[in-house]
Amino acid sequence: MTGSRNGSATTAHVGCEIFGERENSGPCYLLDSSRPLFRRGDLNVFIISLPKSLEVIRGVRIWHDNSGKSPSWFLNRAMLRDSQTGEKWIFLAGKNELRWFYC
Repeated sequence: MTGSRNGSATTAHVGCEIFGERENSGPCYLLDSSRPLFRRGDLNVFIISLPKSLEVIRGVRIWHDNSGKSPSWFLNRAMLRDSQTGEKWIFLAGKNELRWFYC
């Protein structure tokens, strides 16, 4: 979820990597050519299909490539949900890290 304060949106391309107990997702790029993404206050939802379960999620790394006219971005939080088990992990964005909570 992109923050709601002025200047929170980004024109940059965003990616992530999910770290599981035994496996990692590898880089995943969060794209959708049919609509603008990561605007101020936006909740963007993506489905990431992986060949096998990552089991217990240990962390996520989210980045952007600084592209476009307004590349700065304020990430408020991110949530991952395993569609097979229903388990959820919420990551709260801080200055230098994402803190996570299991739901």
